Amino acid sequence: MTLRGKRRLLWFLNAAIAATCLGSVAALVLVRLDEPDAASLAPAPATAGQAAAPAARKAPPVPYEMIASRNLLQPLYDSVAPNQPPPKPTVKLVGTVVEPGFTYALLKTKDGQVKWAPVGEIVEGAEVTEVKGDSVTVRFAGEMHTLKVEGQGPGS
Repeated sequence: MTLRGKRRLLWFLNAAIAATCLGSVAALVLVRLDEPDAASLAPAPATAGQAAAPAARKAPPVPYEMIASRNLLQPLYDSVAPNQPPPKPTVKLVGTVVEPGFTYALLKTKDGQVKWAPVGEIVEGAEVTEVKGDSVTVRFAGEMHTLKVEGQGPGS
């Protein structure tokens, strides 16, 4: 095949592809034009002898059903009762070791294990913030609690 023949073949193929694309676009436009519009779907007006039929309401699309059925006057979330006391730490103070460079709290967990905890360590959600001779201050659930050695007084 000569160069001239190859060029003619390419032009023919390009023209065929362009015609196919234009035909597809035209078919889509014609299909859109054939779809009924909102005016043609409206019920015909009632004549003197006919009673007017109630207009059929379309159900909202599926994603909006939950929104449409929700009472918008209710709060968006359930509020926490303000009278509930803050939670108490689950650890108990067994003892303390207070010496320069060696200050630890001996904390008993709810499963009975005793853990050595220096200042800054977290045991069962309670962070040790201060260790004294007979008490330890811990931060638990955002609240500060002072734990006393068991047997010497109640923890608060």
